[in-house]
Amino acid sequence: MKKIFLLLTLIIVPLLSSVHAKTNALTDISRYMTNMKTAEGKFIQVGPDGVISEGDFALKRPGRVYFDYDEPTPLRIIADGFWVAVENYDIKSTDRYPLSETPLSILLAEKPDFTGSDYKITFEEHADHYKVHASDPNAPKQGTISLVFTNNPIAIKSWVTTDAQGLKTVITLQNVRLNVPVASKLFYIENNIPSRKTY
Repeated sequence: MKKIFLLLTLIIVPLLSSVHAKTNALTDISRYMTNMKTAEGKFIQVGPDGVISEGDFALKRPGRVYFDYDEPTPLRIIADGFWVAVENYDIKSTDRYPLSETPLSILLAEKPDFTGSDYKITFEEHADHYKVHASDPNAPKQGTISLVFTNNPIAIKSWVTTDAQGLKTVITLQNVRLNVPVASKLFYIENNIPSRKTY
């Protein structure tokens, strides 16, 4: 009987410790994301076709993000809280998609909570980083987002979005500055795009 009890202890205690560590990490990540009211910096993108682009980004909760691509990529992507617009300078066009139907809505939530039941969560702990895979079970068209954080200290490093068709886009962040003033006009979606502009 004592041997059985000892065996169960050796199995259960590490499991409980692992669950506790996961809960603590997800709580810390949720707090970090909620406290990140604004952010700006540089990004490098690897698209589904393997093409590498880069540029500047800005983020403002809830629901707003801005990606301005460096030349020769003729794109700017803006989320204004309701829509995600892909603006193309070359052909002077804007394609719009509901933010709620993209995985960016998870990233841009007012108070992202990865500890509750809002999202379907898969958590990975590595030597120097955490990875959180999140999807909304109530929005199957949304796709998924995999967020990568350094773990000491916790800081967002990159993410991978996977759309409903299974196409993956990797965004890696650089020179990130948190909770800095970010102009609201960055997130204004224009009906006409005369040319590339800077702010």
